Amino acid sequence: RDPHSGKWIEDFLGLQNLGNYHGTGAFDVSRYPTWDSVLLDMMRQPNDKMIVSAKRRGRGHGGWSKNNPYLEERWVEFPIDIRPASLVQRLLPVRQQLALEFQKDLQIVKIVDSMIMDSYFTKVKEDPESDHAFDRISVAILSNFTEFQESGSSPFRRGNFDLLYNLCTQASTHRLLREFKAEGKVREVSFLWLRRFY
Repeated sequence: RDPHSGKWIEDFLGLQNLGNYHGTGAFDVSRYPTWDSVLLDMMRQPNDKMIVSAKRRGRGHGGWSKNNPYLEERWVEFPIDIRPASLVQRLLPVRQQLALEFQKDLQIVKIVDSMIMDSYFTKVKEDPESDHAFDRISVAILSNFTEFQESGSSPFRRGNFDLLYNLCTQASTHRLLREFKAEGKVREVSFLWLRRFY
């Protein structure tokens, strides 16, 4: 709805195509070491203007033929005000909604985690010769969970759940690696295998 503010935020952060980014490693954590530092830095920025160009008249625009070689294209430029402090005010409610969804989605992660090993061992018993996996039921549980909630979900709920699920796996792997490393020689083989595998 507001691509101009989105473009300003991308330029401010030094990132491109944030709307299509699916991951957890976009922010420069040395530049923004705490959760609020990016917001505080944004709020300190002066008001700005972006000049936007829009086609006013030309081929294929405003009912004109796309194939008319004699029709000159005309563009109009107009300024868009960017108020960084206002952008932060708009970001905070979105962040709050995501936090509430993550809080609920962590319950789903906990439910699914309790079922993974049971699912794996059931598959091993059923067919000892095949490559084994476990049932990936987390998205189905998320769908059932969200159908009966009182408030609507954010537009990217499934994608956000995927990120949360991967982030939990990443955090738990890092924690286990730190524990293995702290135990020294006793866990050296496990530490080296997991670090190489991960």
